[in-house]
Amino acid sequence: MPPARLRAWPKLAVGAATGFAAGLLGIGGGAVAVPAMQVVLRLPLRQAIGTSAATILTTAWLGAIVKNAALGADGSVARSLLLAACLAPAAMLGSFLGGHLTHALPLRVVRGAFVVLMLAAAWKMFAP
Repeated sequence: MPPARLRAWPKLAVGAATGFAAGLLGIGGGAVAVPAMQVVLRLPLRQAIGTSAATILTTAWLGAIVKNAALGADGSVARSLLLAACLAPAAMLGSFLGGHLTHALPLRVVRGAFVVLMLAAAWKMFAP
């Protein structure tokens, strides 16, 4: 069944599980979202990666605005904006390169790289 024909609840379930895991574990939502979108929503790997990246883009800036609004005018907002300005060029370059490689490399290489990344993250999270 194509993703567009799925009812809303599987899509909401994937979003809720992603948000819960990201908040609880302090990880990027893509670690949960990409496999969940493949299994539950039956999205192809490349489309799941792109959807996850678009979701992260949206939630990251919204989260930053809410967090900085809660901090008030103690200078934290200025520091946050300075940090964002320093990180943004490298993040944009990395996302461009990553997006290009996701579509240029064979699917088995993309899948293998994702598995290695998830194993490394799990090792780092659970290693003493």
